Amino acid sequence: MGGKGMDPRIEHTRRVVLQAASEVVAERGFADASIDAIAQRSGVARSTIYRHWPDRMTLLLEAVRSLLRPPQVPSGGDARSILTALATQLNDMLAAEPFGSIVATLIAESRRDQQLDELREKFFGQRVVEVAEVLRSALDQKEMPAGIQVAGLVDDVSAPIFFHALVMRAPVDQAWIETRVDHLLAAAGIN
Repeated sequence: MGGKGMDPRIEHTRRVVLQAASEVVAERGFADASIDAIAQRSGVARSTIYRHWPDRMTLLLEAVRSLLRPPQVPSGGDARSILTALATQLNDMLAAEPFGSIVATLIAESRRDQQLDELREKFFGQRVVEVAEVLRSALDQKEMPAGIQVAGLVDDVSAPIFFHALVMRAPVDQAWIETRVDHLLAAAGIN
């Protein structure tokens, strides 16, 4: 894991390996993203890779996570602007390469591979927690009716975007996102 005070050469090596891992996954899928393939693409020795990541799945999880941007919401925004911002960020990430292809591949391959299913669960589980925390701290509690689960709002906002981006492979515009957010807020009883 990167951190403050880390040797710049180590930071560089880690960045190169994470980028190579993302590229290999985007091109070949997770099943063929071996340490050998990542070492060859990055020009970093296998022994060095294993010094930083104990196993392939840990490396692949970090590589996918390295492509994520932290969820951001407008300060002082209302529920609509906050949910719209989060939905727009998700849509933009899924439309961008290599992230969109990597996520689609992870979902597809995880159905047949237990290790990838665990990686999928960790990746999406961690992201839902991160986004729910941002949403929870951004929304004024007065806007939240009793019984509304923030993680459920994250699911409800994310699901249609995932469907359109990954299943339909259809472009989603801002008006579509805003309409979905309005329907969600009305259904949840949030003003």
